[in-house]
Amino acid sequence: TFDFKQGKFCLRRFVFSKGTLKGEAVTSGFAPVNTIERVVILGLGAAPSAVKIQIGDETARELTFDYDANAKTLVVRKPAMPAAGDFTMALGE
Repeated sequence: TFDFKQGKFCLRRFVFSKGTLKGEAVTSGFAPVNTIERVVILGLGAAPSAVKIQIGDETARELTFDYDANAKTLVVRKPAMPAAGDFTMALGE
């Protein structure tokens, strides 16, 4: 949308540390209904045993993923997490 022209936007912070990706709001006031289509993590040395996501206060659920050992790339498709929602994605060892 072009709502940003009226000052409506959602600023997010993403932090990846110790096998956990966290997304949290930096600013609020605009909550788009968009969802994240995929998460790509580059430079991951080995495939995780599992990938789980917790959105807000919901119970964590397991996600499907693909790992390319040659490219050291993890791709999580269709995590169904809201673009404006807080989440924690944990990679199991």
